[in-house]
Amino acid sequence: MKKRMTLVLASLMMSITLPGRGFLTEVQAADSERPFKPFSKEVRGVLDNSEKFILLSVNPSPIKGDDKRESFYGHRVLGKLEIKDSKLKRELLTALNAAVEKGCEEKAIPSCFNPRHGITAIAGTNEVNLLICFECMQIYIIRGNEKELTLVTHYPAGLFNGTLHEAGVPLAQQ
Repeated sequence: MKKRMTLVLASLMMSITLPGRGFLTEVQAADSERPFKPFSKEVRGVLDNSEKFILLSVNPSPIKGDDKRESFYGHRVLGKLEIKDSKLKRELLTALNAAVEKGCEEKAIPSCFNPRHGITAIAGTNEVNLLICFECMQIYIIRGNEKELTLVTHYPAGLFNGTLHEAGVPLAQQ
């Protein structure tokens, strides 16, 4: 309970102190129902069994105009790294899955969305893309034409940034 309260208070402080950020939005749902769900079995299956797993660094500001540079769901790609080491992939996914499980316990989310990370995972003919904002604690899960939102904690941001930095991939300014 204390940790959850700390997370909510930290999120509230971010929304108040960072210019241009929205306030927390309370999600309406029955008390017994979690308004956000962890990754589905299908999404987990693609992530876990992917033959191709790419970690992306993206610019949090949406692309404007006719910018022809590479983009990922409306955000300019700063760099990307294909994760071929199965141990590193497992470490990234373990941290992300735990953070999503914990994040889905929350019922309030910041109304901003400033993604700095993305993941593309391909398993056979199935593809899952994640547009991740650790700052705002949100992930868009994109599968084909389907797009859903789930929540995440800040915890994996350091691991994701460190992995990209070690590979020489540029990171968006905080």
